[in-house]
Amino acid sequence: MKITVNKGKGVQNEIVAYYRERILSEQFEQGEKLPTVRSLASALSVSPLTVTRAYNKLADEQLVRIVQGSGTFVMTSPVHEHVNRDSQANRYDWMLTIDDNLRRTQFAAAFSVEHLTKGYNMFTSLMYWEEYPYRQIRQLLDKIVEEHPEILFQYSPVSGDTIAKRAVADYLQHRGNFKVRGAEVMITSGSQQALNIIARTFIKPGDTVLMETPTFPGAIDAFQNQGCTICSIPMEADGIDITLLEQAVEKHRPKLLYLTPNLNNPTGIVTSDTKREMILDVAKNAQMLIVEDDPWSELIDRRQPFKLLKAYDPDGHVILVKGFSKLVGPGFRVGAVIAQGTVLNRLITAKANADLGSPLLTQRLLAEIVATGLLEQTAEKLKVTIKEKQALLMKTLQSDAPEYLKWQMPDGGVNLWLTLPAYLNTDTFLKAYCHPNNLTMLTGRLCYPNEPMYNQCRMSFSALKKNEIEPAVKLFCQLLKNYHSDYHRDTINPL
Repeated sequence: MKITVNKGKGVQNEIVAYYRERILSEQFEQGEKLPTVRSLASALSVSPLTVTRAYNKLADEQLVRIVQGSGTFVMTSPVHEHVNRDSQANRYDWMLTIDDNLRRTQFAAAFSVEHLTKGYNMFTSLMYWEEYPYRQIRQLLDKIVEEHPEILFQYSPVSGDTIAKRAVADYLQHRGNFKVRGAEVMITSGSQQALNIIARTFIKPGDTVLMETPTFPGAIDAFQNQGCTICSIPMEADGIDITLLEQAVEKHRPKLLYLTPNLNNPTGIVTSDTKREMILDVAKNAQMLIVEDDPWSELIDRRQPFKLLKAYDPDGHVILVKGFSKLVGPGFRVGAVIAQGTVLNRLITAKANADLGSPLLTQRLLAEIVATGLLEQTAEKLKVTIKEKQALLMKTLQSDAPEYLKWQMPDGGVNLWLTLPAYLNTDTFLKAYCHPNNLTMLTGRLCYPNEPMYNQCRMSFSALKKNEIEPAVKLFCQLLKNYHSDYHRDTINPL
């Protein structure tokens, strides 16, 4: 692996970020030795003191262990089982000579479908599968195949099926309160593909991308893998801090701003209308793109009319990424990008390079789900179910949670953002306490592109059955108390 740093952006921090991302993404073996201070300093033409401080920072984060006289060794435990290296006679060691462009794959490393099928899954932001309209969807699917069997044997246009694009445009125009034409829509295989295509099209090494923080880990991975510098903009109760946004734009001249303003993932915050207008003004003045990621605005808990950020944008500064999987079924992997002008043209070219077009069958299925009103009906039913589950969640937390556990009430959606005491480490808590008891959640550090917070986690309560919520939350609270007690016992009586 090669490491390159931008000396104008803080070499020590660049070294820390480089090794942090690769350690947490499991690109190093447990116990693997990092380069010596002297050799790394020589390779980067920096002071040995700079490397020493970087390694000390990694040690403070419990990512490496520094053994005086021996070196610096990776500490983090692998999430997945690995092949026994001794039994394989090191036959794959030659692969280490192959350089790659993977800078961060933390979300993929943490996402284990096999592990999520066991016990209480509070990791994925989905509904329990029986709460999706699977019977109606099966009927629509049968109807499509019966009436148009030829689509099973045809490619889709690269930008998407015309019928599906028109359905998405009509739906967004009705819901989002802005004019959309089918020609402005590009169908993708889910929101993650859309983010990846946007990142590959417009972001290159040396560019700066702004991100609300905390944010969706999959977006961090997509943009950081392009070699850009990510600048975090902290969230306030009504959206990102506008003052810090303006300062960051002035200082870094960023290429793009990534937001989930219609229910921030993971906090559940909805950006206010006032801030939406201010954010767009900043983007216009800076000639900056905005990516508005919207997987679930339908689940916002509010009565007043709702406008997407894209509705404030007559000049094409906002690229809207609209997800549908979470509303009608994650297995579909279907989403859409709404953009204009040469921005859209370039994204369509990148889509062609990726897969030559998304599956035609799922696009037609989405069109039917929208046209029949099933999408809106499902969203309304899911909101009711979510509120019932959230009430069970809060009731249990209020009765069982220790006083040192803090949380932030969301404006809707399916997540609760939790903060543990600063001296506790969520990764340790999940791996040593929760996972052995078949309880999974998303560690909060994945939601930070730069300096991660290690004492936070996202609890997604919607994938559980209603009768599972109370026992799952009770288990979580008891395990947290156990961890808290063990931590203080070990601190007072260290081995």
